[in-house]
Amino acid sequence: PIQEVVPVAPHPNETQVSDTMAGTPSGSVEQTQKNRLTLSANQILNLVWFIGFVTMAAWFTAVNIRFQKTAMEDAVRIEVPQIPLPVYESNNILSPCMVGLLRPRILLSPGDTPSSRAHILTHEYTHYRHKDHIWSFIRGLCLCIHWFNPFVWLMLRLSTQDMEIRCDARVIRKLGQKKTYA
Repeated sequence: PIQEVVPVAPHPNETQVSDTMAGTPSGSVEQTQKNRLTLSANQILNLVWFIGFVTMAAWFTAVNIRFQKTAMEDAVRIEVPQIPLPVYESNNILSPCMVGLLRPRILLSPGDTPSSRAHILTHEYTHYRHKDHIWSFIRGLCLCIHWFNPFVWLMLRLSTQDMEIRCDARVIRKLGQKKTYA
């Protein structure tokens, strides 16, 4: 049996490749360079998002490193047997806080009275028990990823307020003295 051979038209790209391979480019060099430099809207938006992500991540990292370095500059360690975390007193902070993602520590202000220290230490240790240092990192990561979304900024603010209210409620429930603590 004899088969009939039907010629098939080449694909346009195949023609360009074969023409280019043959040494006769099918278009000007300027047109080819122009096509290489053209970015789609999606590529531009991805680039803008990536720049925003890197900027936010760098800013969060720098601010946290600088704060911890400044706070720990003249910090003095205090032994508190009831608290399994390292506790420091620092002149470089405005209010007590817990710092550190991998090695959390509690920082106290030097002006805290002994009666308020029990409440402060309980409050900060409650943050640790609830893994708030990890949740704060996750909130920051969400903000880096969704830096362009105002609702994520609002979520960060409200979530932080909820975290503080929850810790305050636990301290009041545990130690009482609502008027003193509030």
